[in-house]
Amino acid sequence: MFRSQNEFVSGLLNLAGCMIIQLAYGYYYTIGNMGTYITAYLSHNNKTVTQNDMVVLTSVIISFEALAMPLGGLLHRRFPLRAVIAVSCILHSGSVALTYFSINCNFTAVVVTYGVMQGFGFGLGYALLISIAASWFPNRRSLVVGLVVGAFAAGSFVFTPIQTAYINPWNMQADNVTRTFKDPMLLHRIPSAFLISAAVLAGMEVIGFLLLCEKHVYEITGFSVSESTWSEANEVPSKMNNECAENAVMSNKEMTPLEALQTADFYILWASVCCVLVPQTMLSSLSKFFGLEYIRDDSFLAGITMASSVCNAVGRVIWGLLGDYLSFKVPLCCLLLVWTILLVTFPHLSEFEGSHLKGVYALWVCLMFFCLSGVFVFTPLASNALYGSRNMTINFGLVYSAFPSFCVCG
Repeated sequence: MFRSQNEFVSGLLNLAGCMIIQLAYGYYYTIGNMGTYITAYLSHNNKTVTQNDMVVLTSVIISFEALAMPLGGLLHRRFPLRAVIAVSCILHSGSVALTYFSINCNFTAVVVTYGVMQGFGFGLGYALLISIAASWFPNRRSLVVGLVVGAFAAGSFVFTPIQTAYINPWNMQADNVTRTFKDPMLLHRIPSAFLISAAVLAGMEVIGFLLLCEKHVYEITGFSVSESTWSEANEVPSKMNNECAENAVMSNKEMTPLEALQTADFYILWASVCCVLVPQTMLSSLSKFFGLEYIRDDSFLAGITMASSVCNAVGRVIWGLLGDYLSFKVPLCCLLLVWTILLVTFPHLSEFEGSHLKGVYALWVCLMFFCLSGVFVFTPLASNALYGSRNMTINFGLVYSAFPSFCVCG
């Protein structure tokens, strides 16, 4: 797989860079935590904002992420990897910084900066980083995909404690009637929290950007071969007989986006993603609101957000390991079944009280994110297995378009 130790080191450094940038992209998962503070700040300034508006904000982020994914793949065909990722990172960290100003205007301005810009920003690089990282380790593709998307899922674990410690260090409780925060000192710190977050994001993205290294490939009779594999094939041509060449072509089926759209598998995968992303939007944006309604302990809820982030991140690595040994179909069907059961029963957790409520709430949220993590591992793996790696970024982006399509039709 690797011709030299230097190439192996380059692959590891690139993987580290992709994971660091994805970790910064994972700031998105703090929407459940920051959503409560955004709602409180806008409501305090006589702007009518409800919990449902946070669902809208989350939907905008995911929709523009999905729209930007295939565009990132198209741009990579015309421009170097670093150029596309640089634009992605600037838009992403810049969107959080600009929210310092937009939150003092109105909710629409917040949607533009924190929703449209953020989603479009990390959407440009999300699938591209997965594809580039996996290209260095073709024999452990599933594990690498799990590590990269796991880093994305860990974003909440990194940023939620920073947000909570800065904005609400004394664990002030939400108002008993409105379920929003009213403390003046707490509200005063919310805008500046965006600047601090943006600075941390920018620093992480610069470090990751410096570690990126694209692996060069050559096109041979319809399939991709790495530079090291090409050299080895030239050195030992006797190893490349007709049977091996035929198997290589068959195992590296490549489809253009148009060809992928003409297959039934595309729409099955598309529908599966749609059925997951729609409730996932509500889970990400409203799980803390549900907690504030019945638990009213901001520090505890922040801890659950961090724990669910760990389950989300570790789950992606575990599912990635399984993906190296199992087909994506059986695990995906099983986790979707469990995810559905957990989702249907989640609203009924309010039947519990006190410590029992805290326990089952923590268990349900963590299990739901653990199941959810598998979808974001098996979906790109399925796209690669069904349609090939050459157009993986674009084809995966088209599959992910399920969510904005649902929003438009709905």
